[in-house]
Amino acid sequence: MRITRRLMWFEIPKEFADTPEAKRLLDLYAEFTEICAQEHKAVTTNQYVTEPVAFEELSRRSRELHQALNDAEIAYDQATGEPKPIDLSPNVVREINQQFTASDRDEVIAKISKTLGYLRRQRVEDNRIAKYVLTLANGDKDQVITYADEAKSDFRNIIFWVENPEEASLNIPEKIESFQETSEWLSMDRDPELEEAKRRLSKEYTAKRKNKPWWRFW
Repeated sequence: MRITRRLMWFEIPKEFADTPEAKRLLDLYAEFTEICAQEHKAVTTNQYVTEPVAFEELSRRSRELHQALNDAEIAYDQATGEPKPIDLSPNVVREINQQFTASDRDEVIAKISKTLGYLRRQRVEDNRIAKYVLTLANGDKDQVITYADEAKSDFRNIIFWVENPEEASLNIPEKIESFQETSEWLSMDRDPELEEAKRRLSKEYTAKRKNKPWWRFW
């Protein structure tokens, strides 16, 4: 039995295809795909306006299945030891040796290697990812874990943050508010730390404006 990418977002090796974890993953993915198709149809037919209660129920089920898929993937990985870690390039290993103490290096290498394994099984192979995770972590082992997990979730964020630092930086209240509104649109809670940062930046901006000579505004 060979499961191709048409049925899943990654290929399940033949030796694991008949495991309970793989079967549950496939069943959930089939249901999730069907719900996504229904959601798409509901949006194109304006069901969210004509039948808001039904549309919300559809969205709720979609969110539940998305979480169930995440849990099922974790269970599959724990049962099978998948995905296999990827050997890091000599340049990346050299950079890790330069940035981290001997006691942290093995953990950093293992985390990044495993993350690259997750990406490879999704047919993503980009030489920038490992290097960019290290760039963003800046020698902090905990940050390596944070950014490696983000790369696993959506590697495009890692590339964007490194290659577009000014645009990616949440350094003004308007950017933070836009990010928070996007989170709400995705049915996520506002980040309280970002809310506090927005209030602080707003106060700083107001203070600077008050202290600025009136003629400096022209």
